[in-house]
Amino acid sequence: MSRYRYGATFAALRHSFGLTQGDITGPGVSLMSIQRFEMHEDALTATKMFQALDEMPATIHEYEQLNTKSEMPGLAPLASYIADQQLKPDGGEMVNLLAMRCRIAYAATGNPQMRLIAVILADSKVDSQRREERLSVMSYLLARKHWMHFEFVLAQRALASILTVADVRKLLPQMAQAQPKDRRLMRRTVPSQAETLLQALVLAMSHDSFDLAHEVLAALEGLDGLGGADTDQLKIQVRAAELKIRENRSSEELAAGLEEMKELIALADFVLTDTISREIRQIRDEALDTAHNKPVADASGQAQVNG
Repeated sequence: MSRYRYGATFAALRHSFGLTQGDITGPGVSLMSIQRFEMHEDALTATKMFQALDEMPATIHEYEQLNTKSEMPGLAPLASYIADQQLKPDGGEMVNLLAMRCRIAYAATGNPQMRLIAVILADSKVDSQRREERLSVMSYLLARKHWMHFEFVLAQRALASILTVADVRKLLPQMAQAQPKDRRLMRRTVPSQAETLLQALVLAMSHDSFDLAHEVLAALEGLDGLGGADTDQLKIQVRAAELKIRENRSSEELAAGLEEMKELIALADFVLTDTISREIRQIRDEALDTAHNKPVADASGQAQVNG
């Protein structure tokens, strides 16, 4: 790696915080040493580098990433960064800080990739910004005829924060599209695709868009490459039973959904973990609370739960 790259990426990282060279000087790190390093005239020792980064504050991991790749062309570097931060007590704050810097970088450069990365990292707290980011995400996802891992992860984060039921209707063809018949790609992409469709299904059900929910469920049940993924299949079965309960088209449909939930809870108790079993019970209880035609749900639901 050329030393010219190191000085340039250090300067870029400093600028992303809106700091001057003087702002990051301190004991042992003079203004001249920072200037010479950024002008590629001299190197910084490891000790001085850590001291300067602490003044920003930034991690050596962030700096190394900038030196390795000037951009983030895919999800792998981003996922590596998030995983690394999750191990630290202040990791959440650092991820939020990086999201803020990505939004600043987008405002300064107009690079849409910075905006997409910001959406993946953390939600914006500004309503106007959230609306603009929703439009950017939709524009990007609709333009991608075939989604890969990055697009599915972006859609998952956006579904949890800024996308609407109307957006799901528009994006469903891409979400449900069959993946290439390549085992390596399918192992990576299909689980992300399934998780994205599950989130879309939950969003549709939460807004009583049951026709859309059935379309999403059909796409889930038709996925190739999930045959051996027992937990993914279980998630799909749980949401299918939840749909029957929430939609509550008849007392028979409600009873069938509750019976399926009962069997899935027993399966989770037997072969999986208590945590998963509790999650399924919570999904069942919330579905009952919000089921249409409450008198039918209450009467049939209570009998089935206690039975």
